[in-house]
Amino acid sequence: MTSLVLRTAPATPIITAAQVKEQARTFHTKEEDVFQRAADAAIAHADGPSGVMGRALITQEWTLIAPCFTATIPLGRLQSVDEVRYLDEDGATQTLATTEYRVTAGTDNRRLAVKVNKTLPTTLVAPDAVEIDFTAGYGDAATDVPDDIISATLLLAVHLYQNRSAAMIDPRASEISRLVEIGYESLVRRHILYGRGT
Repeated sequence: MTSLVLRTAPATPIITAAQVKEQARTFHTKEEDVFQRAADAAIAHADGPSGVMGRALITQEWTLIAPCFTATIPLGRLQSVDEVRYLDEDGATQTLATTEYRVTAGTDNRRLAVKVNKTLPTTLVAPDAVEIDFTAGYGDAATDVPDDIISATLLLAVHLYQNRSAAMIDPRASEISRLVEIGYESLVRRHILYGRGT
C-alpha cells in the first residue's frame, strides 16, 4: 500500500475564473467569487491523485511513501525523481545515491529499477520504508496541458456555474447534465491513467 504527500502545489491553475466567464459568455463584473469556485471545483475534479484522470496536470512536487523501491510512481508525466530515502534494517533514514538506480522508460507508470551491476539495499520491513520525492506534470504553464483537458475543465466549470443546485426539478436540466458528463468523459478519456496503483 502506498500513499502520497503533496510537497509543492502547482504554481498556476489550468483555467481561470476569467476563462470560465468568457466560456459562459458572461461579461458582467458580478459573482466573481462564484466563477472562482466553479473554476476551483472543476480543477479539483481533473487534477492530481483524486482527479478523474489520476494525473498531475501543471508541474507539482510529491512524495510517494511505499514499502519497497519498486512501487509505481503515480500521476503520469514524470519530470524527475528528486530524491529517494529509505529506512535501513536498523530503522535509520538513508538517502539512495542516484548512481544506484535508474527510472524505467516511458512517460506514465514508471518505477525505480536497479542499475546494471548494482543491488538495491535491504530496507526495514514497513509500509513507509521508502520515500520517493518526484516532480510530475505536463509543464509549468496551462499551455503545456493538452487542449482537450482544458476544454473539458472549462465545460465542467461553466456547468457548475450555471447549475448551482444539486436538485434539478426540470427534466431538461438533468438531460443537459448528462450531456455535459458525456462530453467531459469523451474529452478526457484518452488521458485517464490506468494502473495507478503499485
